[in-house]
Amino acid sequence: ETTSDYPFHFSGYGTYQLPFGHGRQFFNTNRYLNPVIGGWQVSATYQFLSGTPIQWGSVPGAGVIYTGSGWRDFHNVQHSSANVIGGSVFNTSVFDTRTCQNGSTGTCQNDPSLAGFNPNIQPTGNNYRTFPAYLLRQDYTSDWDANVQKNTTFGEGISMELRIEAFNLLNRPQYTTPNVSPTSPSLGTANGVYSGSFARQLQAGAHIRF
Repeated sequence: ETTSDYPFHFSGYGTYQLPFGHGRQFFNTNRYLNPVIGGWQVSATYQFLSGTPIQWGSVPGAGVIYTGSGWRDFHNVQHSSANVIGGSVFNTSVFDTRTCQNGSTGTCQNDPSLAGFNPNIQPTGNNYRTFPAYLLRQDYTSDWDANVQKNTTFGEGISMELRIEAFNLLNRPQYTTPNVSPTSPSLGTANGVYSGSFARQLQAGAHIRF
């Protein structure tokens, strides 16, 4: 498995023409109402993409130490608003988060250049890995785009297309990969969104043909 593994990818598109006005089921003979209620249609596009596998290797050395009894101990929760404000995406209590021997965190240093140095007990390049390189997934993509469109004919050879479009209609952010360093105080949290995960955007435009 790699960070390029996306087992589920679904895209869908649909268009619905409102049944009002000329050539439609209702009010199709009223020439006064037709310029207002005729020619409307609604379209929507949906995309779902599995989240990228979380890469655990090389943080801080060859892997992390897992102390849980099974994979269900993770309680992995994707896409929670708590992630941005420091809530855990997964259960962090199932990892060895000690940074110094004997469980001490305040009386020793992990920097060999400092006087109080005490070796870091986390895995290094010389230790066997006790946890997979890839496990769990970061936030998935779930995006709705939609538009409302009206086509109006003014006369022979003259028409106008009016469009109102919404991108990321439900205003759903996509959170970044959670922190997987066992010695970090923010272990298990996603503290932001991807730069390409923009907020809802609306735009309107008109296209005249003649």
